[in-house]
Amino acid sequence: MGLNTPARAVSGWVVDEARSRLEFTVRHGLMTTVTGRFSRFTVDLNLDTAHPEQSSVQARIDPTSIDTGEPRRDALLRSADFFDAQHFPTVTFESRHVDASASGHLRIVGDLTIRGITRAVELAGVVQWQTRDSHGNLRVAVTAQATINRRDFDLAWNRGFEAEWVLIGDEVTISITIEAVQRASSTEQEG
Repeated sequence: MGLNTPARAVSGWVVDEARSRLEFTVRHGLMTTVTGRFSRFTVDLNLDTAHPEQSSVQARIDPTSIDTGEPRRDALLRSADFFDAQHFPTVTFESRHVDASASGHLRIVGDLTIRGITRAVELAGVVQWQTRDSHGNLRVAVTAQATINRRDFDLAWNRGFEAEWVLIGDEVTISITIEAVQRASSTEQEG
């Protein structure tokens, strides 16, 4: 379903944590890629499905919840060499504005803060679907992706066997899938 539905939904969205994901990929060594995720994050979503440009999003991510499937690597990522989760217990994103195209694609520009360093980030997103569930609640799924340079946030640790061999790539691709639900008002249900 597209962005325009008969019912106009503004704010009041609750993110379904069980169906939402925050993942990343980064090059490791010369030929492999590491994929990881954060299992603890909260999202405040003010979504206007009829006028997405009036929407906003704020996210808070717990860097200690990082999971790459390798406990030693995860411990390194939590340490002062990377996220320094002891001193910077939250990664945040706050949108500045949202642009929407007629085809339903979103451009979400905002501030990402990691280790106390804030940089502008642009997410390319799309509303995948929206529908009413069996309880009359409006549900929506939004995906978004961005690529950042980890060195912009002082995530600069890297160790290789030779100067030319980079253990960890600088570019990190962030992939977000959010499923959210809005309780239907009696006016929307009657219409």
